Amino acid sequence: KKIKENVIANIVGTDIQYKEAVIEILEKNEKVKLLILNSILPGELDIYEFINILKYNKQIKSSLLSHLLIYTNTNFHYVS
Repeated sequence: KKIKENVIANIVGTDIQYKEAVIEILEKNEKVKLLILNSILPGELDIYEFINILKYNKQIKSSLLSHLLIYTNTNFHYVS
């Protein structure tokens, strides 16, 4: 809720339950510029495979996704 209050943006997904759903959302929404994820998000992919898919998937790569933040325990990590 704090992000919604402080940022002028459309949020295309909240409470996403698994990594594969993130990929589906990004493939359908070409205007996503920022993605914030928790590293414990479940799914069949490990976090490194998941990041590589986000960076190199042709459908996602053609979108505007330019910022990826991964939250691990108490820190945010920026992945370009």
